[in-house]
Amino acid sequence: SEPRGELQLHSAERGERAHDMALQVLDAVSSHARAGRSLEDFCRRLGGTVAGLVSAQQVLFWRLRDDRTLAPVAGHGVPRPVLARLTPTRCEPDGDELASQVVHHDLIFRASRADSPSDYAFVLDTLGVDTALSVPWRAGDLRLGLVAAYQSTRPGGFTWEDTWTLQQAGLAAGLVTQVWMTQEDLDKTVDRLTKVDAARQLLLKNMTAVVERERKRIVAELHDDALQKLTAA
Repeated sequence: SEPRGELQLHSAERGERAHDMALQVLDAVSSHARAGRSLEDFCRRLGGTVAGLVSAQQVLFWRLRDDRTLAPVAGHGVPRPVLARLTPTRCEPDGDELASQVVHHDLIFRASRADSPSDYAFVLDTLGVDTALSVPWRAGDLRLGLVAAYQSTRPGGFTWEDTWTLQQAGLAAGLVTQVWMTQEDLDKTVDRLTKVDAARQLLLKNMTAVVERERKRIVAELHDDALQKLTAA
């Protein structure tokens, strides 16, 4: 076993490395948020950066939908055919499923086929990977989904530092996502108000046309009536 001093030094080095990776994640989130054209584009860009930091071949963001299912949004290294094959899964606040526990109860899921026994081999089989790591994707109490890393390139699989880095990515991305969602709601509101204003303008135009038509009819009737009386006289 390592001497106590070496263990403390090793622990300090790991902590420093994790801190440095977290700073890199925050910097990446900031730059990708400015460059991203949409939420999917942002997730794709950030997924590529995070994959490099945690030594994963694949990083994927899963978003919680209104129907309480979890569906893949975008990520890095996941082929489109594989992405299309991944079906939404149930994700309830009081559910016992793995996804529900990660999203709603902050469970950190880490699994590898090298684990003996492998309690989550069926999950790895479903995803078609040998190693997996997933953490919540949230903004405070707002649960957005989860972010997952697959296929670690490290001999021993995903590490504690990888877990910490992915957690920071999930939290920072959550704040950006909340901004995207607010912007989407604002855009929808502006679009709705624009349509309402267009309908109002059309109504005013139609009313103006009706009033003008009635005015002309009344003028014509008065003119004809006056002409008839004059003729009679």
